[in-house]
Amino acid sequence: MRVAIYARYSSENQSEKSIDDQIRICKNYCKEHDITVNDEHIYVDEAISGSLVSRPGLQALEKAAENKEFEAVVVDDLSRLSRSNHQMLTLVLKFNYYQVKLISVSDGIVTDDENSKLGIQMRGLINELYLDDLRKKTMRGLEGQKLRGFSAGEHVYGYNTQPVGELKLNKKGQSKYEGMKHKINPDEADIVRRIYKEFVDGKSLAKIVKGLNEGRVPTKKAHTGGWNTSTISRILKNEKYTGL
Repeated sequence: MRVAIYARYSSENQSEKSIDDQIRICKNYCKEHDITVNDEHIYVDEAISGSLVSRPGLQALEKAAENKEFEAVVVDDLSRLSRSNHQMLTLVLKFNYYQVKLISVSDGIVTDDENSKLGIQMRGLINELYLDDLRKKTMRGLEGQKLRGFSAGEHVYGYNTQPVGELKLNKKGQSKYEGMKHKINPDEADIVRRIYKEFVDGKSLAKIVKGLNEGRVPTKKAHTGGWNTSTISRILKNEKYTGL
């Protein structure tokens, strides 16, 4: 039986070793069941949330499954495919349509087993509840940072984000500063002032965009030609530029 392995970890706060551990667990399962794994069919997504559908590794896995390049997909657990119950069930149905069975090692689930349906539903609900709880904790943490006068991590054109406060170890043993604060970026601040002046002088958003792109003014991500009317509109409405 030809199989593929899929592994994913969700954010930069998790160790990249998580990918290696997942692949090792899947390979050990295959070895115990006399299944050969072709390294060409090991698909990974690094630092990508399980709630996102547009993942390069997952999309490549789906395409290969559609092309009948293997008969099964092995994952460490179902949450690696998706923490959204709807998305996970959709993927299971899609693999079934391609006649590719899904093997979740840690969950003890194989989709060609009639008794797997209840297990898949239960794991999907548990994974989705975890994702909902994680969202709430993340929002609570960001709100707390703002109340303490720190940046919530957003990147704002015209400002640089710099670490402040004491360097401490978090629960995972990683060194992190107490918080982040915005500091004016002089070059970008000049562009912000230019945008406001041109708008006050009566220029349309489209003409402001055209001038920035023709002048090869870089965006926050250092892209030239990347300005658009939506970005200009957000800058003009953002209260952070008051007094800049």
